[in-house]
Amino acid sequence: MLSVFNLESEEQANELLSSVYLQGVFFQHDSLELMAQGIKCMLGGELWASRRLTSQVIDNLRRQHLNIYRQTGNLTTRERQILGLVGMGASNLEIAERLFLSQHTVKSHIYNIFKKIGVRNRTQAVGWARDQLGLPVTSFTHSSNNSCVT
Repeated sequence: MLSVFNLESEEQANELLSSVYLQGVFFQHDSLELMAQGIKCMLGGELWASRRLTSQVIDNLRRQHLNIYRQTGNLTTRERQILGLVGMGASNLEIAERLFLSQHTVKSHIYNIFKKIGVRNRTQAVGWARDQLGLPVTSFTHSSNNSCVT
């Protein structure tokens, strides 16, 4: 049985929740009565966590579940890859160099992406990718070896 005592916040607990052996989480403000009740439950094979922490875990699981089923607009793997680079601010030339494609091929892919997801420009495409695919928007830095993405 593994449990954690004296945590100050739910954030600390969230970091520890990935341990498959963790059965209980107790906070500094928990009373001795509550801790005794939790230990009794854990000895009975049950898990113990505050309602607030349990609620956060459930919310996180729901978000992960929604991300799995988000609409992809029937984009191919290559199109999703290119859309990700567009989201990082890469130009057609930078995308072509990075993926070892011609600029014409990149333009064709971008045209197909726009058509499939129903947008008219790169800004709308990036917004769609953020909303539908959960892609982060970061900045693209071009370097001489074509490998620097920050």
